[in-house]
Amino acid sequence: MNTQEVINYMRNEFSHAVSGVSEQWGSLRQRANHSLVAFHQGDHAQWALIAVDMLEVEDQLLLRVEIPGIRTEALDLSIEGSELIIAGDKTCPLNMSSSAGNGLYSETIYGSFERRIPLPHRHLAEAEISANYADGILMLEIPLQPQEALPSRKISIH
Repeated sequence: MNTQEVINYMRNEFSHAVSGVSEQWGSLRQRANHSLVAFHQGDHAQWALIAVDMLEVEDQLLLRVEIPGIRTEALDLSIEGSELIIAGDKTCPLNMSSSAGNGLYSETIYGSFERRIPLPHRHLAEAEISANYADGILMLEIPLQPQEALPSRKISIH
């Protein structure tokens, strides 16, 4: 290979690498926009991840939500329109105030939060929604109305 071929090869490889990083960064930003939630404590907020997996199986939605370190009674679930709303208040089990001792290090986020999860545009069934919380994982089963096949009809051309 001559010098120009080496330069062109390196330019192409560099362009390919930058493109790959750019695509991955875009994907990470999109996921973060959905998953990052503000935890409000007093007059300030800190951000933390509440990850959600959603799967449609037959006529129900299955959701798996990671919310470690929160008591079941501190969670509030509701549906408004086509959004599932998960709200709660995560409190510190230790008294981290200066009067209780010398808090040296804290990476855990505490405070009140709300995560809104858009649901598919299929109609939710009137049946009971099942929700279970154990070991930091919230599992939901949301029944959907069965999809009805559209009736056959003739389409005329004008």
